[in-house]
Amino acid sequence: MSEAENPDTDDALGIEQTNEMIDGSKLEKEKAFMALKRQKRRQKSEMTKIRHHMEKLICITPKDVVAIEKDIEQLWSLLETTLEDLDELCIGYLEKGEEKNREAAMEGAQSLESEIQAAIEKPTRP
Repeated sequence: MSEAENPDTDDALGIEQTNEMIDGSKLEKEKAFMALKRQKRRQKSEMTKIRHHMEKLICITPKDVVAIEKDIEQLWSLLETTLEDLDELCIGYLEKGEEKNREAAMEGAQSLESEIQAAIEKPTRP
C-alpha cells in the first residue's frame, strides 16, 4: 500500500487541514473583533466632535436651530450604531471569557448613552 492510499496519512492530512481552517477562522474572528473596536473608537470621536460643535452653536445668539437639530440627529444615529457595536463587543468578550472587559463595555455603553442624552437635552432646555 502506498503512502497516498494509507488511511492513516489521509486522516492526518484531514486533521491538519481542519486545524488550519479552525486557526484561520479564529484569526478572521479576531480581525473582525479588532475592526469593531476601531470602528467604536472612530464613532466615539465623531460623537465628541458633533457634541462640541452643537455646544458652540448653543452659545451663539441667535441660535441656529436647523444646525442644532442636524447635530442632534447625527448624535442619535451615531449613538445607535455605537451601542450596536458595543453589544457586539460584549458578545465577543463573553465568547472569549473576558468578563471584566464585557462589564467595562456595558458600563461604557451606559455612560455614553447618558452623556449623549444630556448633550441632546441641553439645547432643548429653555
